Amino acid sequence: LEKSSRVTVYLGFDQVLEQKTMIREYPLEIWREKKERESALLFQNMDLPGMAAVRDYFEEGDKGYAVSLWPEGETLAACLARGRKFREEEIPELLGPAAEALEALHALGLVCGNLSPEHLVLGEEGWLILTADCRGHLEQQETWGAPEQYDPEGILGPWTDVYGLGAIWYEMLTGQRVPEPARRSIRDPLKPPWRRRRRKPCCRHCRPASRPGISRWKPFWRA
Repeated sequence: LEKSSRVTVYLGFDQVLEQKTMIREYPLEIWREKKERESALLFQNMDLPGMAAVRDYFEEGDKGYAVSLWPEGETLAACLARGRKFREEEIPELLGPAAEALEALHALGLVCGNLSPEHLVLGEEGWLILTADCRGHLEQQETWGAPEQYDPEGILGPWTDVYGLGAIWYEMLTGQRVPEPARRSIRDPLKPPWRRRRRKPCCRHCRPASRPGISRWKPFWRA
């Protein structure tokens, strides 16, 4: 499903539950430094409808593994590639469970930092399910990455996922991707999807305590 220097993701099959699984394989150094603790927290605390929860984690040989059930359905990326646009009133229902899962993630002291249409599956239940692995700072510019993720000294927090969630929301509504943060930092070409402008998100230079989390943005979902 996915391969990088930090993780390889396989599609598996649980013969007992007779269900597809998602198996993340980490190099031992990354596993012991960070991912084992993350997997333990997710295994113990995260069992929400908006996120593919960790069902098992273990170390074998020179690798660490985290196993989640794979939700049946189509990725949001595939939906968008077919040209599907979503109605404004249906987006809160589709993204709501994933947003609540992110809020629970933040309560554990974790940040996803890896939101994208590839990591959201439109499940049989009728809402989007998050399948992303937690990730921190980035090197390659991505549409859904927040500006602070490309700054080695950037401070990550719930606001990082608010940015990614907003970028996905925008693409679902308009069918157009949000420009990469590097382009937006010079001269922002982003056009608001509504004529009535909202308050702009906090910039990466704001103090972390002043930046909003998921819960602060909930009132705007149906505005």
